[in-house]
Amino acid sequence: MAVLRDLKARSLQAQRLLVGDGHLGIWAGLRNVDPEAQEQRCWNHRIVNALDTGPTRRQAQARFQLTQIPYAETAAEAERLKAGYQHWCRKQGLEAAATVLDRDWERMRTCR
Repeated sequence: MAVLRDLKARSLQAQRLLVGDGHLGIWAGLRNVDPEAQEQRCWNHRIVNALDTGPTRRQAQARFQLTQIPYAETAAEAERLKAGYQHWCRKQGLEAAATVLDRDWERMRTCR
């Protein structure tokens, strides 16, 4: 919060969007300093975290599906791709990988 307040004190324009890797302090600070700003989790970190929950031999297939989600044209399409990935994971017996996208899903929205 101190960093964001310092930037604001030095006349930085209000942020419209902050992309972060899940550091809880930055989200709390943003809400206190600029409650109008939106937040978005970093897709690269989310994909790596999801891949870490499954076996190496399945990572190429999982990566292909995961990398399609942030480029979806609509939120509904992103939801469909997410559901498809989760279905694939469950068929493979990868329950942990199937649920990793559910955490903070609202923060994962795209900026379109």
